[in-house]
Amino acid sequence: MAGAGFAQAPDPPTQAASPAASPPVGPIHVQPEEGEAGPEPIRPRAAARIVRAFDFEEQLTNPLDIPKGWIRAQHDALVPRIRPDYPIWNRARLDYKVAAHGEGSVRLPVRGGNASLRLEPGVVPIFPLGQYEITALVRTTNLSAARPRLVVRALDSHSEPIEGSERAAILMDASEGWHPLGVILPGLFADAAFLQIDLEVVQPATFEKPTLAEHQVWESDFDGMAWFDDVTVMQMPQLSMHAQSPLGIVARPLAPELTVEIRDLAAEDMTATIRLYDAKRHLVDATSRTINVGRSKWTWAPAVDQLGWYRAVVNIVSGGRVIASSVCDLAWVDAADHAGPQYGTGPAFSGLSTSAKGAAWRPFMVELTRLPPGSPAQLASAADALRIDAISLPVWEAPLQAETLRPRVEAIRQDLAALRAEWIDGELALAVLPESLVASTGARPDQVVPMLATDEVNWGPFLLEALDKLGDTNSRWMLGVSGSTALEGIGPIDAPLASARKALGKFVPGVEIGIGWRADMDPAAGLTSRADRVMVELPSWMGGAPLEAVLLPWQDGHGPVPTFVLEPLPLDQFTERAAAADLARRTVELWRTATADGRRDFRVGIRDPWTLEEGEEVRAQPSPASGVWRALSDRLAGRVFAADWRIGKGMRCMLFVPDEAHPERGGMLAAWNETAPSDRAEFIATLADGPVRVADIFGNERLLEATSSEDGARREHRVALSEEPIFIEDIDTSLVEFLASVQLDPPLIQSLSGEHEHNILLRNPWGTPVNGRVIVTEPGGFVSGSQARDRTWQISPRSMDFDIPSGDSESLPILLSFSRSIEAGQKDFVFDIHVVGERDYGWVRARAFAELTWNDVAMELSVRPAAAGPDADLIVEATITNTGEQVRSFDAVAYASGMSRVRSSVGSLKPGETIVRRFPFVDAYDALGGGRVMVSLSEPDGPGRLTRSVEIPRR
Repeated sequence: MAGAGFAQAPDPPTQAASPAASPPVGPIHVQPEEGEAGPEPIRPRAAARIVRAFDFEEQLTNPLDIPKGWIRAQHDALVPRIRPDYPIWNRARLDYKVAAHGEGSVRLPVRGGNASLRLEPGVVPIFPLGQYEITALVRTTNLSAARPRLVVRALDSHSEPIEGSERAAILMDASEGWHPLGVILPGLFADAAFLQIDLEVVQPATFEKPTLAEHQVWESDFDGMAWFDDVTVMQMPQLSMHAQSPLGIVARPLAPELTVEIRDLAAEDMTATIRLYDAKRHLVDATSRTINVGRSKWTWAPAVDQLGWYRAVVNIVSGGRVIASSVCDLAWVDAADHAGPQYGTGPAFSGLSTSAKGAAWRPFMVELTRLPPGSPAQLASAADALRIDAISLPVWEAPLQAETLRPRVEAIRQDLAALRAEWIDGELALAVLPESLVASTGARPDQVVPMLATDEVNWGPFLLEALDKLGDTNSRWMLGVSGSTALEGIGPIDAPLASARKALGKFVPGVEIGIGWRADMDPAAGLTSRADRVMVELPSWMGGAPLEAVLLPWQDGHGPVPTFVLEPLPLDQFTERAAAADLARRTVELWRTATADGRRDFRVGIRDPWTLEEGEEVRAQPSPASGVWRALSDRLAGRVFAADWRIGKGMRCMLFVPDEAHPERGGMLAAWNETAPSDRAEFIATLADGPVRVADIFGNERLLEATSSEDGARREHRVALSEEPIFIEDIDTSLVEFLASVQLDPPLIQSLSGEHEHNILLRNPWGTPVNGRVIVTEPGGFVSGSQARDRTWQISPRSMDFDIPSGDSESLPILLSFSRSIEAGQKDFVFDIHVVGERDYGWVRARAFAELTWNDVAMELSVRPAAAGPDADLIVEATITNTGEQVRSFDAVAYASGMSRVRSSVGSLKPGETIVRRFPFVDAYDALGGGRVMVSLSEPDGPGRLTRSVEIPRR
């Protein structure tokens, strides 16, 4: 249901509004003079909201076995009524034993063939251009193949069906109980005079499409029936709502505006309420107004100050119930960059280049499997607002017929011209086989490549016109869609692909062939297929899986040029904001892997940024991915991955720097929280001399000023992180590269007694030498709130000078040791560094992370309640494994605050052997709930020791 999942809010105060002028509808009455009582206005029945209701309670008024005003529309040569699929023995009749309400309903049995009960012409008059909703309640029994169907059509004044007016709805859920079934008759027919309704039960041969042509064998029911009750005809307002951009992409400096149009012929006043929700499904703004009978049109500019994706819902209320509603989605994005690209000119220019010079490298694209509505200029404007450099247009769609190919080709030709005017590449795709081609050949809809490898007589009527009119100027043709598995498991694909290339090459000079792929498929066949391009879909279920194994085989330079297409999360399972954040994270991760080592041999795309809603006219609703895609293009274009920056446990941060062609882009950080507790997910670092810009996933920016550190020694930027990526611009790229380069080497600290030799690694990214001093502040620094130093760590030396040439690195040796009480796991090292390079940066702080572990031993702790009894009520279990290559013996001790220590001898463990030791505690749940128990493992005659802890749950 449109708007499902969005929170409901109370109607805001009614805003007075003057109805738009409209011609009078219905009878005209003379108005009484002032003070004179006039007659009650007489209104035709057709002007009521409920035009007609059939409850089939005709026990006392109708002696016949069919409802008054209805006929059995079965095959009858005597009428004549020629309907061979509706045999005369399927006789509908009134039933006073089964009903949704009251006692009466109408029963339609089927004993092979279809059954139909039809409303006679003239029973329900309707207004020309009026819109009506026809509803019924339906119940079935013994229907395994056949289904109930509700069919409506408009009749003219001669009771003849109006061409194109028939609408139908079928009940596919034929389970027990009463089910609603409804059809909308749109207000499109100026010569409409009457409404006709068919209540039917139809067999699969009537409502299903054949897949085996004349060889299809259909199931049928021979002892089933359906009941219809409460058939209601309600006059509906004709309601529409749209943004100022037909495709729903609104770019600054424009602000979102919504235009609502309503036409109603019923004699009732109504209230219209519009609510605007953001991608978190939070109410942003709302307005209401009273609507009088007739026509009304108005524009509302909601109070919106944040770029992003929005959903507007308008409800029309009359008589205390919602009688019409409409939904409009829009994406509000930043202003398009209209600084035109510069192209090569002058005597040395060959004239052959078609790529822009001076514009940022922007390999963002959109793959369309269906053409959205709107003019070519509107499509080009929306594509420009999304900041993409290419768009794939489908020549083939499922509904395409051979006779509709020519107008479609002309529409695509105009789209391509409009896109080129905005310097956007238009590529062509044969996305799926047309349904009629599938029906005539028996092929699967996704078997585009095998189809083109067959005789031209099969596919020629559906393609030759397109090749003739579009092939001269468009050499790139995509066969299938990203994510297709049609080429999996059919053996070597180079031969059918060569046949397809030959078929297209007769009409398309220098044709380039693209194929669809999915990331979980073995890439070997695609890499050796001799395709020129490949669109590899990364399904949403892959999440944040490591991408090197997926992307790098396609980027080795020996196979087709890849486009990586990201599938967004399904919106029926996630909020729009959650899906947008996931797409942003996965795109950044993809960009990180794909641009490593400065690579630029790829594109990245999304499929169908518009949801196309079927109706009397197709409407394009932008998905949340569209707004995110624009913002990601702005941030990542012209940049490549430089470094991962470990800013804290459970937090992710990546540095991207300008590619060689666009140094003016500057550096940028992308960061988010993965697993850190929300109160600890804070990014603290000196990122620049002045403020930096922080942008969210939709491009909303704010300035972040530096503040003094707690000790007053530094100026730092502090920003809270969430699961949504943020993008930090205007950073001092060289300083950030320097801070991100600080590491402890090796990063593993063995949990052994004695001193350990490690190094502090620094790299100079500046173009000049850099020098200064490093102080190891943590671990082993001063205890918070006192002047006492933490003696559990010994580090020597704690202060060191450095002097590093441009582009070089330096390794500063240190010795460290620690007490046995230090728990294994990640350890944070904090370095305060005075940096002097191109200028004196003063003191800055860097962090590095090391893992305290013991390579030869693994220990896992768990907690369980003890068995019933007067003794211990808590047992801590230690599972100990010898992961080394020699026999080892251990002693173990468990301790907790306020508790006696519990000791255990592990004895000897062979390599690979595992043992469990249990440590009982008395009254521990009450005393330690929410606290921790430590277990320390040590060698009696060796340097090894390993300490871990486990939290005790409260009870």
